[in-house]
Amino acid sequence: MNGMRKIAEDLGLSVATVSRGLRDDPSVRASTRAAIQRQAKKIGYEFNSYVGSLMSSIRKGQSQAFKGNMGVLWRSGIPGRGDDPRLLQIQAGVQASAARLGYSVNEFSLAQTSAAALSRILVSRGINGVLVTVPAFSAQNAYLRFDFEKFSTVCLGWGLLRPALHTVRFDYFYAVRLALHHARHGFGPGIAALWDENTDRRAHRIARGAFVIHHPAGPTVAQKLFLNAKTLKESSTRALFARHGVGCLLIERGVEVPGWIRNLVPPENFVLFMEPGTAPCYGWIDTQNFLIGSWGAELLASKLSQHETGVPEARQVLLVPPAWRPGQSRVMD
Repeated sequence: MNGMRKIAEDLGLSVATVSRGLRDDPSVRASTRAAIQRQAKKIGYEFNSYVGSLMSSIRKGQSQAFKGNMGVLWRSGIPGRGDDPRLLQIQAGVQASAARLGYSVNEFSLAQTSAAALSRILVSRGINGVLVTVPAFSAQNAYLRFDFEKFSTVCLGWGLLRPALHTVRFDYFYAVRLALHHARHGFGPGIAALWDENTDRRAHRIARGAFVIHHPAGPTVAQKLFLNAKTLKESSTRALFARHGVGCLLIERGVEVPGWIRNLVPPENFVLFMEPGTAPCYGWIDTQNFLIGSWGAELLASKLSQHETGVPEARQVLLVPPAWRPGQSRVMD
């Protein structure tokens, strides 16, 4: 459930009232604002006031009239049935917000057409705004040579290294912090993480930093408990887990957990950074990929309305917050 919707349901308020209360809008009574902010803190929801103001201003000024065309450049092929569900969620978010804001969406594959040819196609079709989608989980880091001077451009995900464009990406720091917040209630300081450094080194460093800073056992122990899945050694890991009483594992999506690890920490005690389906786990982090696409389209719409083109001198980076979902094997607190 979306964070603001859960707060609204818990307090018997409308989502609009919760949104205004989180922004300290004086139209909401002080006592109600305080209750909203207490409840947000209780469920671990953090409101980005800049994003809230940006999206509010866009929605107030929107109309159903056709405003133009957006192009979506996918690093690999255009997502379709059977592809990674995270890509499909991003795609759905882009399409939903673009349609609501009055834009049509045209999708292209960077793997199938050169950047120079794409630029000509976009101009010929009257496309003035471009979303570059390079999620770190779908491709290696990328450098894109493209005629940005003709377009308003926003990047989605962590995968594009150059140029430095306006970007909407998942907040790994807050995600690890949120996972630790919930895991410590069940397992105290006995929490380790199993990560894969090959996904994206910047995201990996951010996740590791959050783990070390917020781990309940302190930074010295936490550094030892943040493990690289590619370099695990059974004997030393067994000794480490026994020494620190590890009963819970935070596991990045894509990591294959060895059978001997499962004997040390059962799957019911995993916190997954992916949707587990029917698999048992303590809980999982929803990366809210629909919001990545939705916010990307809305940010691009704002840049189009400002007639901004080219590589920005000072880019904006919007971090999409994670959401905590309890696992199948436990009851929500």
